[in-house]
Amino acid sequence: MTLLRKFMLSSILLILALGCSSNAIHIGGEVSRITITEYESNEPLVEITEKSKIDDITRSLEKAKTVTTSAMDIALPDYKLSFRSERNEVILELGYYIQPLDLDGISGHYWSSEKDLFIGSSVAIEIPQ
Repeated sequence: MTLLRKFMLSSILLILALGCSSNAIHIGGEVSRITITEYESNEPLVEITEKSKIDDITRSLEKAKTVTTSAMDIALPDYKLSFRSERNEVILELGYYIQPLDLDGISGHYWSSEKDLFIGSSVAIEIPQ
């Protein structure tokens, strides 16, 4: 195989691989509750245990578009959401903004500090003040 053919084949495979990758957040387990705390103080506020609300949030996150925040300077979120299993294991932690942000054309409330991703889910959570 000529060098040009190898380059073209590699380029096509790379484009296909990038085009098929998912931007959405994957929640790796069955969520039985979401605990909400103040982001900076970690003060507990409320817990969501209603399955339909949890399902709405997780489905929205898994379908949402994302944008990297690694090169952005954004404000810290208002709250921290801990998605927990039946055995109280933390499956996923996300920041939550009361007012939705709009970053690079994606609007949403959620941010993953671990993955440096802003998540374009507009599902709002009522948090008592």
